[in-house]
Amino acid sequence: MERVLIVMRKIGIGIGFFALVCGMELAAEEIEYQKGFDPEAARPEGIAEIPETAWGQQKKGLQAAITGPEKVKFNERSKFYFVVRNVSEKSIRATFRSQAIHPYIMPEGAPTATGGYSNHNGFVRFEISPGHQFAIPFPEITVVRGDGIAPTHAKENLEPGRHFITVRMGAGGENWGRFSPGEKIERIEYADGEWLGGITAKPYGFEILDEDIALEIPVPEELGKGKIDPKPSIERPESINHEGPGFEFR
Repeated sequence: MERVLIVMRKIGIGIGFFALVCGMELAAEEIEYQKGFDPEAARPEGIAEIPETAWGQQKKGLQAAITGPEKVKFNERSKFYFVVRNVSEKSIRATFRSQAIHPYIMPEGAPTATGGYSNHNGFVRFEISPGHQFAIPFPEITVVRGDGIAPTHAKENLEPGRHFITVRMGAGGENWGRFSPGEKIERIEYADGEWLGGITAKPYGFEILDEDIALEIPVPEELGKGKIDPKPSIERPESINHEGPGFEFR
């Protein structure tokens, strides 16, 4: 009789485990994923064609690259993108931050830095078919001379010449955030079968020109669009542009 009870308990545990697994799979199927794009058909605005030599090392079916302007001027607001592509033979689902971290800009010849810093708490779930790509924007990058007021997180004290950026992104570990601006910040749960790990983009090079344009500071629409002189006499506190510790996922 005792042996029968043990067998029945084992069967019950097995059924419970099966139900749990099925429930996890069902939850994954109910999640809404943003679809990647086919680079051979139509790329999103701002996403240039990425040459084969620009892609980083493959990690579990994904590769990463950075795309953006080839040349930037001082005070120019520039947009860069962290792009991942599926080089496997099956679709890949993943959950990444919806904005890449603020990268460190390194001059040519200096060691590249894959770290950075971030105060962004948004996340995005995406699905990429084989051969397709998905683009994640960087925060706007503005290179300034460092002798006047500047946007938050502007890049200062850089000399004209060729520079490089690269970052590492990924999924997994304990992260907190949200998928829509109005949502409550909660612990990010990764669905069953999603891609987990870290992936590094190959360093992207661009030229900082020895030219200045009028610096535009983003302001709320109700206040209008402000412009200031490239070299104003107003000094700003150092703390406005303090670069905090680098963000890392586990």
